Amino acid sequence: MNCDCFFCEDRRFELNEKIGVASDESIIYQDDYVFITPDIAPVLEGHFLIVTKVHWNSFANVDDDTYNSLERAKDYLRHSIFSNEKVMFFEHGAVRENTAGACIDHAHMHVIPIPTDIDIDGFISVFISSDKIKANKISIQKCARDNQPYIFYETDRDSSWYYPVDMLPHQFFRMMVSYRFSITHYRWGEQYKTDKSKELFETTLSLGKR
Repeated sequence: MNCDCFFCEDRRFELNEKIGVASDESIIYQDDYVFITPDIAPVLEGHFLIVTKVHWNSFANVDDDTYNSLERAKDYLRHSIFSNEKVMFFEHGAVRENTAGACIDHAHMHVIPIPTDIDIDGFISVFISSDKIKANKISIQKCARDNQPYIFYETDRDSSWYYPVDMLPHQFFRMMVSYRFSITHYRWGEQYKTDKSKELFETTLSLGKR
């Protein structure tokens, strides 16, 4: 699929270069299918992205090799970066473009350390009436076959869930984390140029490089 997005190779790290932060050097892990880099506008220190190297709309759409690569990248973050820390992985699964609250319709998964518990389901229930479904490779891939957008979150290997959803506020999970930690501004497009955001990017990168 041809596309014009910030995660595809032709424009990858374009925004990093624009604001003067590390571009290719910001990759802390990669294989043939995915790479890990700090979010361009971290909500909290330690906010990383797992991004597919080729264009897929969501991780429900990817082939088996890429999905398995995603799981290895998650394990790398759990064990090498966030050992003994609680983290949350989340994705806006836009199997159809401009759905599920996604801003960029290119498969990418966020990871954010959670120093205290967040009532994830309670927050979601304010916006979504559907029930959550246990997430695994088979159930997520069914979303793609059914052309059903979703939101996904995982707090540990035994707690992976998704909700079928069509439309949500953009950057829904960023909004949730920001609300929990009393962060006033959460929209990445408004924040990535600020000094505070660039400082968080650098400290997150340092965390990944240590």
